[in-house]
Amino acid sequence: MPGVSLKKDWENWSKERDRFKINEDSLAPFTGFIPAMQKRRLSSLSRMALSTAYDCTKNEPMDRLTTVFSTHHGEFQPTYSLLLKAVHHEPFSASQFSHSVHNTAAGQFSILFNNRLPSTTLCAGDKGFSYSLIETLGYLKRFPGKNVLLTHFDEPLPPQFVKLEQPPSFAYSVSLLFGLGSRGEKLDLIFENGTERKDSAGNLPEALEFISWLTENKKHLHLGRDRFSLKVINKSQQK
Repeated sequence: MPGVSLKKDWENWSKERDRFKINEDSLAPFTGFIPAMQKRRLSSLSRMALSTAYDCTKNEPMDRLTTVFSTHHGEFQPTYSLLLKAVHHEPFSASQFSHSVHNTAAGQFSILFNNRLPSTTLCAGDKGFSYSLIETLGYLKRFPGKNVLLTHFDEPLPPQFVKLEQPPSFAYSVSLLFGLGSRGEKLDLIFENGTERKDSAGNLPEALEFISWLTENKKHLHLGRDRFSLKVINKSQQK
């Protein structure tokens, strides 16, 4: 999220998110690890997703991670640009097309770090983060010896599609590393029937609700709605 990258930044945002002012120009995502030729072809969305993924796992063997990428709208901006060119009978390159698919970020991560392990890219609307947690749990059960990188990211739609927009109206990317070891926060996931989300952090995407919950050191959080609810319990906070 622009201007929010360090742990203390997220903590400040969580405490004052109603008054927090997003500065779109304050911080560009770090992309020094991406070769210039490859970076030139990437959208701002993919750069942001790869930046948080790299920052989350730079001390890990990146070629040995299974990965889950999740995004609501995905590479909408490049796709919209290509559609406009098609309408006006303008040519576009194969490179433009290949970087407009929903799993662009996952593919680029695989190429960058020579990662040939299983990877999933999800599109589940505003419930994408919940389903990505479930997918991550599946990978941990299937490959118990390997950590899983989860990256959830999105950006605003063009003004013409504002009626379809899901708040907030700024770009963000969240990367988390999950494993079965003893490091980090200890979490439990519990499936429940659809329930009212009384512990919701306001009108936020699920990924940002999750970050807010972690920074506030609360014990549990309900994600999802309608037919099912995913209850996340932070066992590190239990006495």
